[in-house]
Amino acid sequence: IIKPLTHIFNQSVNQAQVPDKLKSSKVIPIYKKKERSLPGNYRPISLLSIFDKLLEKLIKKDFTHF
Repeated sequence: IIKPLTHIFNQSVNQAQVPDKLKSSKVIPIYKKKERSLPGNYRPISLLSIFDKLLEKLIKKDFTHF
């Protein structure tokens, strides 16, 4: 699995584009404060795939090194 992922990640960085499949996430509401019945008292959290998190860490590492 490492070779295909490396290929996808390298292409993504070289073309400055993230594959559409990695752009999707699951959004869940997290309670903040006060009344639980009011929608404004929740904040959205995006749950990303592990592959998107890996790509994000690699890009962050490159930017930090740069």
